[in-house]
Amino acid sequence: MRQRIGWLIVVWGMFAAFYFTMHPLRPHSGRLVVRAYIDGSDDLKIQGDRVWWSHHDWDLPGRNAGKHEPTYLNDQPWQPVWQDNRDSAATHLRDPLPSSGNVTVNLAPVSGRGHVRLTQTPSPENGYTLSVLLDDNDQGGADWYDITLTWNE
Repeated sequence: MRQRIGWLIVVWGMFAAFYFTMHPLRPHSGRLVVRAYIDGSDDLKIQGDRVWWSHHDWDLPGRNAGKHEPTYLNDQPWQPVWQDNRDSAATHLRDPLPSSGNVTVNLAPVSGRGHVRLTQTPSPENGYTLSVLLDDNDQGGADWYDITLTWNE
C-alpha cells in the first residue's frame, strides 16, 4: 500500500511539474501593438476583449485623401466598420484587458508626429475601459502612429 501511495505521489509530481511548465501561473497580462493612420484626433478604446475607435476630428482613422488604410493590431489588419462616423464597430483581442482588480497600463508611443496619451485607465467606475488619444490635430494631413500598450493585473 505504501509503495502505491509513493508511486502516486511521484506520478502526480511529474504531472504537476509538466503542467505548470506548460501553463505557468502569472498575473493576467497583455500586449497590444497598434499601427494607425490618423488625421485629426481619435480615441482607441479597449474593454475586455473588444477594441474600437471613437472619432473626434477630421478624417476617420485610415481615411485621408481617398485612402482606406487598415488599423493594425499586433500586425493583423483590421478595417473598422463605422456605425455613425463617430464610433466603429468593435473587433476582438486575443489578450483581453482585465475586467476586475487593479489594472496597470503602460503606453509607449513609438512613432507619430502628434500627441499620444492615455485619457482613461481601466477602473470599476468606467467598466474597465481603456482609452488612448491619438491627436494629429496640430498637423496638416495624416500620419502613421505606432504605439505599444501593455497591461497587467
